[in-house]
Amino acid sequence: MSINFSVKWGKETLDINLPPETTVLQLRQHLQERTNVPVAMQKIMYKGALKDDSKTLVSVGIQNGSKLMMLGSTVQQVIDVNTVPESRQEPEQEQKEALWSPPIWRNPYFAGVMADAFLEGSSLASCHIAQSLITLDAILLRLNRGQPSNALLQQLGSSTVPAPVLHPMTSLLTSTDYPNLTMAQKLVRNCKDFAIMASSAKKPTEIQQTLDELMGNLSTLSEGNMMMVPGGWWGMSQIGWVIYVIERTGLDKFDLVVCNSGPGLEYHPSCPSNHHPGTKMKYQTCMRIPSISSRRILDKGFWLLALALWMKPNDPENISEYCRVEVLYDVLLPWLAETPGDQNSTSRLLLHQSLQAPEDQYVCWRSPCRAGSSATKSCLEGLWYVLRRLGLSVEKCKQTGFVLRWELIMKASEDLILRAKRHQIPAVLDAINKTIQSGVVDPRPMTLDPFKVEVKRSGEDFVRNASGKRVRLDSLGGAPGSVIGLYFTADWCGACKQFTPVLKDTYKKKKKKKKKKT
Repeated sequence: MSINFSVKWGKETLDINLPPETTVLQLRQHLQERTNVPVAMQKIMYKGALKDDSKTLVSVGIQNGSKLMMLGSTVQQVIDVNTVPESRQEPEQEQKEALWSPPIWRNPYFAGVMADAFLEGSSLASCHIAQSLITLDAILLRLNRGQPSNALLQQLGSSTVPAPVLHPMTSLLTSTDYPNLTMAQKLVRNCKDFAIMASSAKKPTEIQQTLDELMGNLSTLSEGNMMMVPGGWWGMSQIGWVIYVIERTGLDKFDLVVCNSGPGLEYHPSCPSNHHPGTKMKYQTCMRIPSISSRRILDKGFWLLALALWMKPNDPENISEYCRVEVLYDVLLPWLAETPGDQNSTSRLLLHQSLQAPEDQYVCWRSPCRAGSSATKSCLEGLWYVLRRLGLSVEKCKQTGFVLRWELIMKASEDLILRAKRHQIPAVLDAINKTIQSGVVDPRPMTLDPFKVEVKRSGEDFVRNASGKRVRLDSLGGAPGSVIGLYFTADWCGACKQFTPVLKDTYKKKKKKKKKKT
């Protein structure tokens, strides 16, 4: 007697016939023979993830006609993903797909990173957090072109260890930092996969499977390890996104960090900016809730409510007015932060609990997003916290952020070149060729120092004066090769209002001294 069932792996469906006393481990070994996916890289899903390899097929409920799903990659696929190809030119079919897909500058993640202050009211002002995580994962893959560790490759059975590839723009990062960057990228990717899974769950069985997936990952999280979970709320009048960074700090203790850069920051500690007093506020975008008992962090009711806050739009007819920021910050998170048995804990606010907790050395005071780009900015806040928690300094995190922006610009230039070639736009093609020949844009390899870009002046360069008339730069005086400074300001900028008079007085004094010398 045997059990006939199927396992879906990617685009393939494998028909399996095994005795009922077969263990989960033996099933994994059978799948390794069929697919070349190592046992260590397999994730088998059936009413949630199959965690216990010692259980039999019958004990986990597998019967005739059951449908399982397996996630996992072969050794060669792992190496290929982490190896930079000799030629980065896309095959013809991939070029066609890239051509008709929206360019990166129409992606809300790109807009949120590059132009957050100007997005309010536009179609790019907000997006689903799954979309932001997908883009962030893709950009991180372009940045982190290093290889898996030797131990991982040996565990996968590979004897070939490629030489490490370091991104040429990350001068501060060393080869010892890249394993931490790879770990952060893995957390982002797992968070992305869960967000995609949750964003498509509509039926009760799909919602139950999503909840089981989350609870399984939480319960098996080993001490000292972290995971990222998407969160937020999507109601009839409010939309906001957060990232939860969860770390197991003991056998029965967890820490949860709420990473938020948009709506809901009024619940986080705040203070006036030292550089812009009275005009700008800084927030602790990452707020830590320490020492949460496993009984509370693993409570299915808590996570079902937390997920329902942003999964309701999966079924547009059931969007609720009660999916609001107040439910998360006034009800769910305070309950999570309560100390069981403390009679006064129920009357404390979440902010009070956060301020009473030990200072988190990885938390920084930061500016919030200005438009509805909290999905993008909260994902980045979660990434920065994880990188700091893994040991990267503030300076290294800042350079990592710079390189992420650099890769976005490189992707935009690739999309522009692809479309210019496809539509044969002479002016754009000529401009691109001249730019590449001048060495200003040379994305592969990236040898350009972005802080040493010189702009050549010509008689055609001009600015406009206060009356709107053109003033040629070469008419402003100065010896050939001299530097002309252009100061840009705005009447609505509080910092500009303070600095402009100082600059004006300094200019007058310098000019007066120069006249006296002559």
